[in-house]
Amino acid sequence: MRKQKFDIKYIDTYIELFTDLVFIKNMKGEYTHCNNAYLEFFNRKKEEIIGKNDYDLLPIKNADKCIKDDQNVLKSTHPIDCEDMFTFKEQDIYFKTTKQLIYDNEEKLIGIITIARDITQIKQYQLLYEDNNALLEYMHYEFNTKKILSKIVELSEKRNKNIKCSILLLDKNKEYLQHIHSNNLKYHWSEPIYSKNNLLLGTFTMHSDTQNSPNDFQHQLMISYAHLTAISLEKEDKRVESDVRIRKVLEKQLIRKTKDLRLFKQVIDNINYGVLITTADGTNKLLYANEEFSKITGYTKEEVLGKNCKFLQGDDLQIKKINVIKEGIKKRKKIQVELRNYKKDGTLFYNLLSIAPVYSKENQLINFVGIQKDITNLKKQEAQMAEQAKLASMGEMITNIAHQWRQPLSVISTAATGMQLQREFGLLKDSDFDKTCNAINENVQYLSKTIDDFKNLLQNDSPKKYFNLTKVINNFLSLISGTTTNDQITVIVNLDDSIEINGYENELNQCFMNIFNNARDALLKQTNRLFFMESYMKNKKVVIRLKDNAGGIPDTVINKVFEPYFTTKHQFQGTGLGLHMTYNLIEEGMKGRIKVKNSSFNYKNIDCYGAEFLIILPYL
Repeated sequence: MRKQKFDIKYIDTYIELFTDLVFIKNMKGEYTHCNNAYLEFFNRKKEEIIGKNDYDLLPIKNADKCIKDDQNVLKSTHPIDCEDMFTFKEQDIYFKTTKQLIYDNEEKLIGIITIARDITQIKQYQLLYEDNNALLEYMHYEFNTKKILSKIVELSEKRNKNIKCSILLLDKNKEYLQHIHSNNLKYHWSEPIYSKNNLLLGTFTMHSDTQNSPNDFQHQLMISYAHLTAISLEKEDKRVESDVRIRKVLEKQLIRKTKDLRLFKQVIDNINYGVLITTADGTNKLLYANEEFSKITGYTKEEVLGKNCKFLQGDDLQIKKINVIKEGIKKRKKIQVELRNYKKDGTLFYNLLSIAPVYSKENQLINFVGIQKDITNLKKQEAQMAEQAKLASMGEMITNIAHQWRQPLSVISTAATGMQLQREFGLLKDSDFDKTCNAINENVQYLSKTIDDFKNLLQNDSPKKYFNLTKVINNFLSLISGTTTNDQITVIVNLDDSIEINGYENELNQCFMNIFNNARDALLKQTNRLFFMESYMKNKKVVIRLKDNAGGIPDTVINKVFEPYFTTKHQFQGTGLGLHMTYNLIEEGMKGRIKVKNSSFNYKNIDCYGAEFLIILPYL
């Protein structure tokens, strides 16, 4: 920015060109120059100003403000504009000031020049306008005329220091309308109060202990407040309607808002969710609770208003979820969390709680609103669904076990029968006996391992731990090897053996099994049966791809396959819970994602088309 340079010899001449108040302070904060407009306004001589600082000339509060503004100019090196208010001769004086650094011709910093314009009259009329609007709005919802007149007097005295005001009405029958301050002030100035029909109703009076006549602003105040008094009286008498446009606008707005509030209250009182409104001051005390909240919790409004909702937690501390709530409130963001809460009688219920901040028109945080839903029945249904899915899985497991056991049992049966025949004909040698027994034992151990593998697969409460993904996939392939051999399904794998996952091993195996079982049912209708499994890293995520060549899922239902009880099988073949449980295990249990689509691909020069499931999991 270009520096403001002055020839020191002509500074006094320069600042006298301004009709505004102008003064200059050096880097020590001492006044070095001021124009005559400044001296005349404050009725001071130049020697009373020069060499002094702000604390010598101004009240402490104003001096602090001036010094802070000077420091801001020095930091920014740019001119700054500000508005200041001083109390001078018991009157509030308003200035619009501009401060700027000034330099001499050698660009040496001289100090700060301040140009102050008296905007007191503008501010006074601005305050008068604000008072009029405030009183008109107050008159709209306040029907007690005495209170309205008291408000008028209160505002008028607020704008005039050391002056008392009163309203005197001519109608003696309405004594309660007389509003006169008892005082011993000597001097009085009055403004008549006229009705719209030009009837004299009374006077609005200012009282003072000094003989000075009212200034222009005070005179306008009396006229304005006399007019407002007339409006309030005519409203009370119901003689005429106010012709004040602002009042009509406010009335329309208030009516509309009242209707909106009534409608909103009806909706909130009849909604099937608990609705809460709390403070936003850190205590989060309840300000409002609807009827549904009382139905859900058993507490009446009177018992909970003014309290924090943590009383619903009882002794059941859910640290992680409580921290989610605290973090949401701290960062003023929307959150949703599932809590275990307790009713007034101690009954456990599951509470799906959503919390959101509420802001004013000025974008100030004023409240938090909470929406709660009792999902206890839903949780019971989920438990039932999980049990049904487990039973369905057990049925499918038995089929897989049958396929797994068929060959080992055949070997055991053949070996035992062979030894019997050899013994009957005297051909059984010790070496053949030992060899056959070893073969029988190996197959029995294989059967035992198969039982352990399937037993582990059905345990859904395995701990979260680190495991090698390829090892889990190979274990899964071992479990279905009997089925794939029996059904002539070719399994093609392409695995990254280095991938480690922090998750639930058995649950992931169960997901693979559910996807395979759905693919198997469709593959049995094909002649060339292929099932693919692939694992790899992408964008620091673990990706597991499972696909088949069974013809794909119909487009009309592919978006529904993860919904509970949805199945494309015959009603005696499937429950529709396998893929739904898979979705929950991946999305909620392992914080991953699962997607499905139909894909076309080529394998060994054969065009294929089938369903493709994509599982995406966090890496470590």
